[in-house]
Amino acid sequence: MSAQILYCMNVPPSGSSDKHMEDYLNTLFDRCEHGFIEIRRPVSQGFWHSEWISLDDQTLPMFPNDENVFIGVATRKNKYEGGGRNNLFQIPAVWLDIDFKFTEEVKAREHIKEFSLKPSMIVHSGKGLHLYWLLENPAEPEDIRKIEEVNKNLARHFEGDKKTADAAHVMRLPGTYNQKYHPAPLVTIESYTTDKVYRIEDFNFLHLPSPPTQTQSAATDKNNESYVDLLYGVEKGNRHDALIRLASLCKRIGTSKDETKKLLLHWNQNNPEPEDEKELIYQIEDIYSRHSQREEYSETIQDYTSVIESSVMHLPAFMHKTLPIRPYIINPLLKKGELIMISAARGVGKTWVALSLGFMATRQLRINNWETGTLTATLYIDGEISEDEMQDRILKLKIGRKAEQVPFYLLSSDEMRSNDKRSPNLNNPSWRSSISEYLKSHPDIGLVILDNLSSLTPGRDENKKRDWDEINGWLLELRSKGVAVIFLHHEGKGGDQRGTSAIEDNINFSIRLKRPEGYRKEDGTKFVVEFTKSRRLHGENIKSFTLKLQEEGMVLDWKVIADEEQNTEAQIIKSLKEGMKQKDIAKTLGVSASWVSQVVTKAKEEERIKRIDAVLGDDEEQIKDASEAEEVEIGDDVEVIEE
Repeated sequence: MSAQILYCMNVPPSGSSDKHMEDYLNTLFDRCEHGFIEIRRPVSQGFWHSEWISLDDQTLPMFPNDENVFIGVATRKNKYEGGGRNNLFQIPAVWLDIDFKFTEEVKAREHIKEFSLKPSMIVHSGKGLHLYWLLENPAEPEDIRKIEEVNKNLARHFEGDKKTADAAHVMRLPGTYNQKYHPAPLVTIESYTTDKVYRIEDFNFLHLPSPPTQTQSAATDKNNESYVDLLYGVEKGNRHDALIRLASLCKRIGTSKDETKKLLLHWNQNNPEPEDEKELIYQIEDIYSRHSQREEYSETIQDYTSVIESSVMHLPAFMHKTLPIRPYIINPLLKKGELIMISAARGVGKTWVALSLGFMATRQLRINNWETGTLTATLYIDGEISEDEMQDRILKLKIGRKAEQVPFYLLSSDEMRSNDKRSPNLNNPSWRSSISEYLKSHPDIGLVILDNLSSLTPGRDENKKRDWDEINGWLLELRSKGVAVIFLHHEGKGGDQRGTSAIEDNINFSIRLKRPEGYRKEDGTKFVVEFTKSRRLHGENIKSFTLKLQEEGMVLDWKVIADEEQNTEAQIIKSLKEGMKQKDIAKTLGVSASWVSQVVTKAKEEERIKRIDAVLGDDEEQIKDASEAEEVEIGDDVEVIEE
């Protein structure tokens, strides 16, 4: 990007608020070539909205003087995948936020004066300073960890805010007003230059000690998921889950509680946004206070003969019993009191689907053949997503849709932790009982969505059925009260839901979301919906289909891509018949060679019964006499790729 490519809609006079904005953008993004700048600001009802400026566009929006406006330091690849780490494109600088509430201004300016690497740009945020050191060449996504380590080291050196070290962080935009204070001060540039540029290596003298290492046997759990990467810090949305896993690991390998506290307090400083230390200590205490083996029932032996006597029914009496009709909440997928599990690998789109189903329960909505049945108030209990990301997702789903007709409630663990409250832990019987009591006092709520088991059941051994039994009993209790539950779960390495198979024993449906064959990152949120268990539906109602979340104008909507894999299989068969080799087919269609080989094997088995022409869907007129037509086999003369 060349200098001065960005300018405001009205060319401002020197010294105006718009001039600060212009100078900031031209200085920060001078060396960036392509991508989008994310500008984030609040909208109605407390939600945040992102606006996207292409580096190829020469216009900037105008912002009201009464709003907080923030900007992503890193450019984004596109405007469809949000402002998270996975969408970062180029990072033009390292940075630091100094808040005068915690560091005196005089002391901060002395540190800046004494620091050997002079900032390329200093922004006065109203009650603090934002310092930027421009990079000679913008960093790429593979450098994210290095950028965040430098940012954390700068924050430590200057006694700044460690929470702003995340590479996807947004900072206040100069030329706008800081609405945290009254009167709201203007965010201004104190100094800037494009002549002072640095390399990431120039900051190595601020090196942070490496985190302690674990033995290989301790660094890997039963699902072969490495703990080593967690030690270098995690994003805010994964922070709580990582804390529980690391604390549980320490307990399993015999580390004392005090040593675990020291280790994880040190680990916490590696996180872009450190966990609250009180919450961290509480979670460690909670894990170490549990018995390694749960106590056996201590209930006094009782005679249940009278209970059995009063409950046994003669079959005709049972059949004449009048039962209420359980209405559809989502037709034909979910009835009142049913249990559904949705599993997928990380990042596939479980939360997007769960939020959409919550929308479907509370307002008129349709996705493929799923549509709103009886409007049902919904409680969404989230244990993983950060508040700002959840706001962003809900806002994107709300735009262009009908308003909710019955309440959609949210219980956010991140919001609770930020206010020093205990977050939900379904391992704890008190939490389960409290949620049941809340539902009892809010009888309008007929659907509960749990996102997700890993975050809401911290420390549970996922491979042990016994650890699941108590939670399963609670879900069955909710079912008996007519409350439907959808819970999300991570997928294991083999593609099945993670942990004990007992999770699927009592549920009505198990739905797996998987990437379609030939999936590319630019496809975004796109997956195949596959039923792996169904108690009530069959046939077309449980046929797999492909969904893609795409933006149409300002509206995010689900697009159904029908029979995508079947169409690709047909193309493979046709190409084989035309004499193409498997490796050429894989390259042409953009799919893996192993999948082409699987299609070949499957077709060979089917060809023992069916003619290849039928598989390919040849026109019937071309096969006038089946008895005389040549049998075409996909077989011995087809090259098979050895894996």
